[in-house]
Amino acid sequence: MPGCGLSALRLALVAQAFAPADSPTSAYEILKDNLTSVAVQPGKMRDLWFRVNWPISSDLTEEKYLNRLTTWASVTVSTRGGSPGGPITTMIERYYAYREIDVNSPAEHSEELHADQTVPIFEEISRVLLATAETGERP
Repeated sequence: MPGCGLSALRLALVAQAFAPADSPTSAYEILKDNLTSVAVQPGKMRDLWFRVNWPISSDLTEEKYLNRLTTWASVTVSTRGGSPGGPITTMIERYYAYREIDVNSPAEHSEELHADQTVPIFEEISRVLLATAETGERP
């Protein structure tokens, strides 16, 4: 950042989280508590993968907004094994509710950011990311 000598056109901060669940249904229950744009139906739906950008206003960027991209999914991780020609056995199966938050400056920004802009914009991006982690999908 300041004094590092690197130029930047855009700034971004990404956070990923996996919340352990006891079953696929309980992973969907976690997602249901955090999503408002999708009618999550635990036990009825499968293979949920939802991504949305809810831009948020910013006085620090020329474009007057930041991208607030969130991704939500139910994830099953399985470890399977077996011998050649023999049956395949599931050894471990774990379930998670997954959330990714990606807050970034606009892609159409084409000029180098001035050194005095990078820290304030990055601080704002950090605040938006933390607020999104607390409140869920929508601003």
